[in-house]
Amino acid sequence: MWNYVRLAFRIAVRVLWWALVLPWLALAVLRAGVRKAEANVRGLLALRVLFDRHARCVRGHRSDLRGVWECRGCGGLFAGWAFQACPTCGSTCGHIGCDRCGLAIRNPLV
Repeated sequence: MWNYVRLAFRIAVRVLWWALVLPWLALAVLRAGVRKAEANVRGLLALRVLFDRHARCVRGHRSDLRGVWECRGCGGLFAGWAFQACPTCGSTCGHIGCDRCGLAIRNPLV
């Protein structure tokens, strides 16, 4: 008699595992895959900015991304892309100001 009870308990545990844990694991793996795909898309969209010479603020004004910039970390001047690392101290900026209205243009790589 106790053998049947143990067998029924083992079967119930396995059925609960298949019914509850396995779908949870499948959804977790699927969600991790979706997050990885979204991160890859964001990375590819950010790479597009590396080859663009202008950026737009929220009002639609165009600002040059190439030129002479002042580092906010050390105060040194450098020529190049606005969001590149400073050649002196290595810090990068999170945003630049629009040439026309002064609104912030966010660094797409951050």
